[in-house]
Amino acid sequence: MILKSIRLTNIRSYDDETIEFPPGVTLFEGDMGSGKSTILMAIEFALFGLGSEKGAGLLRLGEKEGGVQLRFDVDGVEHEVSRTLKRKANSVQQEPGYLLLRGEKLQLSPTELKEKVLKTLNFNEPVDPKAQSVIYRYAIFTPQEEMKAILNYRADVRLQTLRKAFRLEDYRVAADNAALISTTLHKKAIELDGKTADLEDIKNRASQLAAQIRAETEELAEKEREEKKLEEELAHHREELKKHERERLELSKVLGSIPLIERQLGEKGTLVAEIAGEIKELERRSNELKEKAESLKKEAGKQTDKTVEQLNIEVSRLEKEERDLLKKESLLNSKIKEYEAVEKNRTCPTCDRPVDPAEFTERIREKTAEREGVERKHSECYRQLEEAKRAKVDLEKHEAAKKDLENWDNQVASYEADIGRKKERINRLKVETSALDLSLRTARAKLGELQEVSQKITSLERRIAEIDTELKSARREAAESHAKIDAANKNFREYRQRIEEKEKQRCYSEALKDCRIWLDEYFAPTVAAIEKQALISLNQEFNQEYQKWYNLMVEDPSKESRVDEEFSPIVEQDGYEQNITYLSGGEKTSVALAYRLALNGIVQKVSIGMKSNLLILDEPTDGFSKVQLFKIREIIDEIKCPQLIMVSHERELESFADHVIRVEKSRGISRIIAE
Repeated sequence: MILKSIRLTNIRSYDDETIEFPPGVTLFEGDMGSGKSTILMAIEFALFGLGSEKGAGLLRLGEKEGGVQLRFDVDGVEHEVSRTLKRKANSVQQEPGYLLLRGEKLQLSPTELKEKVLKTLNFNEPVDPKAQSVIYRYAIFTPQEEMKAILNYRADVRLQTLRKAFRLEDYRVAADNAALISTTLHKKAIELDGKTADLEDIKNRASQLAAQIRAETEELAEKEREEKKLEEELAHHREELKKHERERLELSKVLGSIPLIERQLGEKGTLVAEIAGEIKELERRSNELKEKAESLKKEAGKQTDKTVEQLNIEVSRLEKEERDLLKKESLLNSKIKEYEAVEKNRTCPTCDRPVDPAEFTERIREKTAEREGVERKHSECYRQLEEAKRAKVDLEKHEAAKKDLENWDNQVASYEADIGRKKERINRLKVETSALDLSLRTARAKLGELQEVSQKITSLERRIAEIDTELKSARREAAESHAKIDAANKNFREYRQRIEEKEKQRCYSEALKDCRIWLDEYFAPTVAAIEKQALISLNQEFNQEYQKWYNLMVEDPSKESRVDEEFSPIVEQDGYEQNITYLSGGEKTSVALAYRLALNGIVQKVSIGMKSNLLILDEPTDGFSKVQLFKIREIIDEIKCPQLIMVSHERELESFADHVIRVEKSRGISRIIAE
């Protein structure tokens, strides 16, 4: 990671300031309290959030809102991260921010933003919004007061802190978790052993219950056989009863039919007498019609060969001819009267001219002769018409008589057919009467059989009632046995279920005990051995790094320094150990800086994927003598870091830096002045 720039808005003593971070060695110089450390705090806040810090410690007093925008480069790709603080009521809270990557702006919550930055930097550590980044604090930037404080920690506290920095706390966590799991397994196994203590007793009770079920099942089988025998006997008797009831029903029907047969015999005798009377009446009517027919045949003789239709045509023609002759006769009469008038008046009625009477006398004679001829024709026509009409009437009478004869013949035939049918019916009735008479005699003979069948039915009904009572009792006893067996089976299943459950619990308990043995006797010692070996290896490397940096800063042959197996710094002078507390300020700073640089190197090695291209030193020369200050040049050359940022109030460090940025504070506001 290479820092590019940072903008601080209302952050502690800054109102709105943008700071550029050039590559190489950059020195932030200023008086105590000028705002140098705020820049380092702002960088860490921009990357990882507040952590364990309070928002009120960053937001400028009196302001409601502030923020930080940091641009940085990772593997040649530029990123920009922004975080905002807001004052709400009596607290300062962090608002959602953003991460700008290749032009894409991701709006994220504070936790999401930290997770994204850790992933971008390839820092393999848990996302805890309430904690600082361990890798960043020990590999890139550690406040000077924290580094001095770690030297005064108790050995176990310091070792636990370094375990986190070296990524070794996982071994301790694994061992602690293994111990916790082992304890839990032990408690669970004891609990399971207590639950399975009565397993044998339950097995014995289940065995006794199984024997009881077998005995009751055998007894039930015997009861069911008896029940089946009774059911079969009952079914047989009921079938017999049904058969006899059918016989009784048939006999009852036969005996019940005697009055009907007797009534039918009477009805049929009456019907035979009635039909015989009807036959006599039909024979009388038939004879009368035959006599009328003979008489009519004698009276109605046919006198013409013409048909009624021909006579109708002839009558119509003669009637028309008569009308025409009457009309002609009338016209001739009128004409004669006109001629007689002209003859008498001697004047033409049309033109009133005088006429010759002799002329009209001749005309009168002619017309009169003509009229007489017409009258003779009319008389002849009238005679022929009357003859035709009489012939027509006679022919119609003949035809009517003929039809009457046909009707009478048909009626006579109908009477004779009806007489034949009635005689046949009388014969059938006589046959039916004979059959009914036979049935009547047969029915009267069945009376003895009916009494015998009724006695059998009474006996069967009594036996069926007895069997039904016995069967109900047998079924009740079988149902009670079934209920007992069902209850026993239910209890047995519950026992089996409890036995299976307890056997599983016992197996589970044994498995838990095996797991506990594996954790206590194999896993935990192995983890401890791995951790110890890793810690020894890191301790050796750390000691080499620490001695390298210490010897570079302290050129006193009488003094030596190393770290022991608990990573505690040991300073010796002339072979005697010195208490760190009693060292001078410069010596303490030398030990702290050497420890800091050694820690930085080791953390970078154990942090997979991290590149050593940024280092931040906070007041690295606090308490150094003039001679020691000039040792910083050698330290910087030895570090060989692409971007090194130092914060100090020592002006002597200006000559060692590629870039000097001065921080000044005036009227409570910090300003950046680049030189």
